[in-house]
Amino acid sequence: MKKINLKKGIIGVFVIIISAVALLTYLGIDIRGIAEKPEVKKGIVYATENSQIIWDKYLKNNFATATKYISENKLVEKSIALAVDSVQKIISVGKTIKSTVSSD
Repeated sequence: MKKINLKKGIIGVFVIIISAVALLTYLGIDIRGIAEKPEVKKGIVYATENSQIIWDKYLKNNFATATKYISENKLVEKSIALAVDSVQKIISVGKTIKSTVSSD
């Protein structure tokens, strides 16, 4: 199975974050002042705590179970094989139709 290259994704996220910070700074928005406001800090803590609760309570075990099921049953490979087979059938039908129309 082909491994996913996470480096490109992580670098892209960093580039987007740096670009966003540069743009906001250019527009004169004080990011540090906003981030240090008590209301914003409370909101971030609230979101972080609830995200952790949701992950631990609902997603963690289901994610592991789903990942295990997908890998054990080779669903990705089967899906790709089915898609390739379908595309090949569509191409052959298209060629058949084209040759039928051309011969008329």
